[in-house]
Amino acid sequence: MAGVKPGFIHGANARVKLDGKTLAYCTDLNYTIDMATVPIEAIGSYEVKAYEPIAYSVSGSFSVIRYTKYLVAGGSPTKGAASGNPSAALGDSNKVGTQLNPGQVLSSTTFDMEIFQVNSVTASDTVTSDDNSVFELKDCRVTRRTSSLNKRGVMVDSYTFVAILGGDKDVDTAALVSASGSTIQDLS
Repeated sequence: MAGVKPGFIHGANARVKLDGKTLAYCTDLNYTIDMATVPIEAIGSYEVKAYEPIAYSVSGSFSVIRYTKYLVAGGSPTKGAASGNPSAALGDSNKVGTQLNPGQVLSSTTFDMEIFQVNSVTASDTVTSDDNSVFELKDCRVTRRTSSLNKRGVMVDSYTFVAILGGDKDVDTAALVSASGSTIQDLS
């Protein structure tokens, strides 16, 4: 069929936002959702009768290619801050920076992370481009920051995080991720 655009999510059409603020030069985002279970066994039976869930956890990591205010003379990178992107500039209200500062860690607040698919539009299309929210992580907290720099590469900061909830952002399905009676939509 002519004119059909593929709907795959890939690095060229994905965008990551922290608290609604686009994260410029974000790479290598990954997340894991774990459901810990215990086996239910019965006396006189060799096989397990069932596996029951006992814990739900979300964790992941992402990397950010660092840049300074001198990246583009007189301008800024697409969707990025003109002042650079240190950890203090990530997210809204300096949430990532305060989570890594020992003097502010107790008063720091969590952030939300959302993955979007950016729909590209050709010049002949009359429809404006729109974003499709794909996945959402709620109440994230940074647990580790590492950095790497080599002679022939760019500086990359890597962040490890945990979250309270994580799930597909699809309001049409009845099976929304929930924990303790709260769905992703309830926490918005």
